[in-house]
Order: sequence, then C-alpha cells, then structure tokens
Amino acid sequence: MAAQLYNDLPQPIPQPIPTVTPTPFPARTRQAARMLDGLRTDLSVTKFSDKIMVTIAQEGYGLGHFVHVPLESIDPTLTDRRSQLHSDDLEGADLLPLPHLTATTILGGGDPELNTLGQLLATQIASTIAASTPEEKRLLVVGLGLRRRQIKSEDFMSVLEMTMACLS
Repeated sequence: MAAQLYNDLPQPIPQPIPTVTPTPFPARTRQAARMLDGLRTDLSVTKFSDKIMVTIAQEGYGLGHFVHVPLESIDPTLTDRRSQLHSDDLEGADLLPLPHLTATTILGGGDPELNTLGQLLATQIASTIAASTPEEKRLLVVGLGLRRRQIKSEDFMSVLEMTMACLS
C-alpha cells in the first residue's frame, strides 16, 4: 500500500542541466590608487566570468552605492553615436557615452547627487570599455564609496584612466 501511495505522488519535472563555464579562480583583480582632490582614492577592477566589477572608494568611505550597465546592446542596429558625428560638429564627441548604454542604480539610490554621479561614471566607464573592446558583453557593476558628491573634470578623467589601466 505504501508503494502505491508513492507512485500516486506527482513526479518532478526534469530540468535541463545548466551549462557551467569554467573560469579561473579567484577572479582576476587589479587595483590602483591616486590622490584626487586631496583624498586617497582606491579603485579596483575584478573580472568575473559574467560581470566586471569596478569599485571606487575614498579615504575610509565604504561602498554604499552600486550601479550596473549591461554592455550588450538590446538592439543590434544601434551604432556608436561618435561614428556619426563629424569632428567639426562637436568638439569632444569622443567623450560622449554610447547611446545604447543605460546605467541603473541597484543599491543605495537615496542620494540624488550621488545617484547622478554614479550613473555618469558607470556609463562613461562602460562606454570606454565598449569602445576599446567591442566584443565585451559582460555586465558592468560599479560600486562607489565617495566622500564628495561632485568631482572635478580632471578627477573624473583620472578615474577613467585608472579604470582602463586596471582593465588592461
């Protein structure tokens, strides 16, 4: 009788076995540090098999704001806006973020100024990665622990330079 009750139970639906992509462990991490506006700023880049994580922290400030940017275009017809601009049309067009990249705050979005800065930094880092490595399709995650909610343009460029140095 017990065997009959067991046979009457619904059987589990077979699930496909997920594909596992072997990757080196631990994930490759590179770090850099600079003084930006009188504050030590530490940056690290960790490359996982499915994500690239960039963290930027200043003097004792813990990571409290995270933004992500998918590097893969949803619409393959989108092209690099910079290739559509003539150099005479817009000076500094190479600094514009790619139009298909959208940053989304995933944690710590309570401060509007930090939210704007985080999304700007993440989109620009993603644009730099996409321009230098067009085949890159991983998700970019940027974590911030910044003392100030605004940064000077030269410090912004320094953050991009540090990021690219760590990515290479």
